[in-house]
Amino acid sequence: MILIGEFAVLEGSPALVAAVDRFARASIRSTDRTHFVISVPAWAISDLPLTLNQQEQVQFLRAEHADISKSLRFLIPALETAAAILRTRSRRIVPCRITLEIGEFFAQPARMKLGIGASAAITVAVLAALLQFNAAGPLDRFELMRYALQAHHAAQGSLGSGVDIAASVFGGILKYRKPAATPSSPVRVDRLSMPPDLHIRCIWTGKAASTRKLVQQVYGFKATNPGAYGDQIHRLARLSEAGCNAFRQKDESTFLALIRRYYHQLMALGRKSHATIVTAEHRLLGEIVHRAGGAYKPSGAGGGDLGLAFSQSASVMQAITAAINNLGFRIIDLRPGAPGVQIKSR
Repeated sequence: MILIGEFAVLEGSPALVAAVDRFARASIRSTDRTHFVISVPAWAISDLPLTLNQQEQVQFLRAEHADISKSLRFLIPALETAAAILRTRSRRIVPCRITLEIGEFFAQPARMKLGIGASAAITVAVLAALLQFNAAGPLDRFELMRYALQAHHAAQGSLGSGVDIAASVFGGILKYRKPAATPSSPVRVDRLSMPPDLHIRCIWTGKAASTRKLVQQVYGFKATNPGAYGDQIHRLARLSEAGCNAFRQKDESTFLALIRRYYHQLMALGRKSHATIVTAEHRLLGEIVHRAGGAYKPSGAGGGDLGLAFSQSASVMQAITAAINNLGFRIIDLRPGAPGVQIKSR
């Protein structure tokens, strides 16, 4: 979950991100076949055969399977990136069975995405598992971060800051800045701890949103009116930097005040860019939370997915929770500060 800093982080400003306890699980097993076998139960993909050509690019073994490539748009670059890494070490990747479990990233029973970084978790899990299976040698988290960014950018056309990749790799609560120039540039992360009196609730708006589409709309605004875009991002950047500092200093009241200002600045960016960042659902939730004495903002690019309610009082959060439940919105139980990538060998 992004506590503060969305959109500003795209231009190099810091963002505050918390890993949450929903996991992508990539299981790798040996096979006696000469090709890879892919299973993703959440997408009803079972024993899908594919191979890599001489350029380490995925090829489907049957023409009709190419239709599935959209569902696998983050798994495939992770596989290709692992193969490329091994090739630089004069090794070939070993064909294997890959089973990917990602059901925790969807709202049940509607099976809509929650908007908590599934694509990043998939990328990191598959890449880390393949490198471990192929005994790629010692790989620290900063290397894994760099390679995962490359794979994620290959899937998204270089959109995105990598803030969700950082949460998946390092875990915990992080102040994050994107690499200065390219995915191969150094990543800047600082680990922080939760202020003792800060309470957070995650609210599902009931609608899934396309982060890619919203970011493209905002970038379109940047292309057509760079001056106005720069002004909006500058305002967000100042608030995000101040919010990260207040969080680090455990100054909950200042942090909540900055969250409220960030929410209104996201609304302003949406109006200027004609991107629906703060939807009607987010506005309604914002009114409820602010009226009860808390602070509210979307988590991530907005447009739907999750909203975050903040309070420095347990009683205020209880009132917020009751009001949200009465309106029929669903509170998602997410624990901030969960661990990052973990390797378990059987």
